[in-house]
Amino acid sequence: MTTPLLYEIDADGIAWITFNRPAARNATSIEMIDALHAKLLQIDGDSTVRCVVLRGAGEHFVAGADLGALEAMTLLPPQERRAALQARLARSAPVFSLIERMEQPFVASVRGAVAGGGVGLMLACDLVVAATDSKFVLAQIKAGLSPDGGSSWHLPRAIGMKRAKQFALLGQNIDAQTALSWGLVNWVVPPEEVHEHTLRVARRLASGPARGLAQAKHLLNSAMRSDLAEQVALETHSMGVCAETGDFVEGVQAARQKRAPRFQKP
Repeated sequence: MTTPLLYEIDADGIAWITFNRPAARNATSIEMIDALHAKLLQIDGDSTVRCVVLRGAGEHFVAGADLGALEAMTLLPPQERRAALQARLARSAPVFSLIERMEQPFVASVRGAVAGGGVGLMLACDLVVAATDSKFVLAQIKAGLSPDGGSSWHLPRAIGMKRAKQFALLGQNIDAQTALSWGLVNWVVPPEEVHEHTLRVARRLASGPARGLAQAKHLLNSAMRSDLAEQVALETHSMGVCAETGDFVEGVQAARQKRAPRFQKP
């Protein structure tokens, strides 16, 4: 039986999480989501992990939910269909909150199909490297469903309400360049360069000040839920937290000495 999720951590402290159902274009299964949840819980609070990359095995990122599982639900009476689908989503819901809450920065490395819940997983990440062959679609509407995976929360914040509605209500397929112009992704590169570009971004994050990056991520995620006074108070608290670290001392000394900082490794 194929392992639905692969995991490795490299010498730079980058955790590589690979969705491993390439024959199904990495469509999500319960086993895959449960394995992802377990792995994130393992990584959470592990100071040796400096950055997390989500990617798909083969030529696709994540092509949404497994159609076989959805088709099985269609054979159930309406109330049982509702309960079955909601139970499935309840299994995945903690994953999106974890990615936002965890201190490590997350990078999505995507190519090929990025559909349905795959869009939600991508949007949950802090940065996105996309291949020129990437195709993005919130396909739920085509199955008579509404968005999930936190995409209804992330999309208006990422691309604005009008484009979010265009994307979600029309089930519109968009290409990588459109995704870049809309603000869905950060970089678009040829497919053969996706790994190297992702590695460069991840290494830069992994070599950065861990506490500073964690606080910056927290502040930016909080910004849309806070008024200005609350946000400034959060900034003051975060700056104090960062000031306690050796990385702050090193950063100031490096600036004084006009050299690149050498931040602490765990």
